Amino acid sequence: MHLKRRRGFFIDPLILFYASPGSEELEEVQVDRKILMYFVQEIDVATVNAETMLITEDGIPIPGTFVTFVAAGEGWKSYVEFTPTNPMSYNKEIVVALTTSLKSTTGQPLADRIILSFLTTGEIIDNPVTSPEGGSEYVDADSTITFTFNRSINPATVTTSSVRVHYIE
Repeated sequence: MHLKRRRGFFIDPLILFYASPGSEELEEVQVDRKILMYFVQEIDVATVNAETMLITEDGIPIPGTFVTFVAAGEGWKSYVEFTPTNPMSYNKEIVVALTTSLKSTTGQPLADRIILSFLTTGEIIDNPVTSPEGGSEYVDADSTITFTFNRSINPATVTTSSVRVHYIE
C-alpha cells in the first residue's frame, strides 16, 4: 500500500471495507441478489463502471446497473450497489474484479486489485401455478399446459429435464 503526500498530509488509497456477498461467504447466493461494495472513503462516482468493477460469469460480463451512494456507516463512507439486468444463472461462480482505476473523491486509486467470488444457488422459484391444475383428471392430450412463476426465469432453463409432464392411463 502506498501513501501519497499532498500539501504536507498523507492521503490514504481507496480501501474496500466490505463486500456482500464476498468470498468469505461459503453459502450459496440467490440469483437475483444485488452485489454491494462498501468503501472506507467516498468513492468518485465517475470511476464506477463495468470496466473498473468487472462482474462476470464464466468470463462473460454480467450486464447491470451500478448505483453509488455516499452515506456513512460504521467504518465506511460510501458504497456501490450492482443490480444485474436479469437474474444471474443458477449454480455458477460469479467473479467480481475491482481494479485500481476505481478512485476516491480525493483522486486516490484502490490500494490493490481485488478479486471476489461466490456461488449462486440452484433454486429460487416457489411452486409455480399450473393450468390445468396439477393432478387434474380428464385433460385432453392436446391441451396447452401453462406454468406461472413467482419470479422471472431464463427461458433457456425450461427443458425436458427441468419440466416433466406425465401421461397416466
